[in-house]
Amino acid sequence: RPDRLQVTTTGDQRNVSVWKDGETITVLDRDQGVYGQLVDPGNIDDMMDMLWLEYDIEVPLADLLSADPYGILMRGVKSGRYLGVHMVDAVPSHHLVFSRADIDFQLWIREEGNPVPTKLLITYKDIPGEPSYTTYIRGGERVEAFADGDFLFEPPAGAELVEMLPLGDASSGSDEG
Repeated sequence: RPDRLQVTTTGDQRNVSVWKDGETITVLDRDQGVYGQLVDPGNIDDMMDMLWLEYDIEVPLADLLSADPYGILMRGVKSGRYLGVHMVDAVPSHHLVFSRADIDFQLWIREEGNPVPTKLLITYKDIPGEPSYTTYIRGGERVEAFADGDFLFEPPAGAELVEMLPLGDASSGSDEG
């Protein structure tokens, strides 16, 4: 915080990594072997907003990475409940459940030491079939200092640099982004 980030997600639908080094944002699609780079707009929240609004790219766990995760997560919450301490990957964690009009979400927070999330489960109630997304957040120990190189992108062998076009860009030849 406030201007550097590196996130990697692995899943059924996407395998993407994002780097923010304070000057450049890099998005790598590991399945396609392509990456794009953009000028960094400033802080982490500005980057997440730009990627979502202009490029339809959602940064994994964006709500938890924001400057105000509590405010974002609690916006529109109709109810919440504490379910006690449960194990997440052998880590005792406080289990909380919340409901909003569009989603239900469950959050587990480390009981001892640094009170960081260990697991998040989101159920999308407004999408047919109510799909769920679960993520496990491993580690959780606070790192006090990072080296500048921790946030620098090094293209994997064979990865191709591609131009990232904003949504609705007429030069793309279609209405799709």
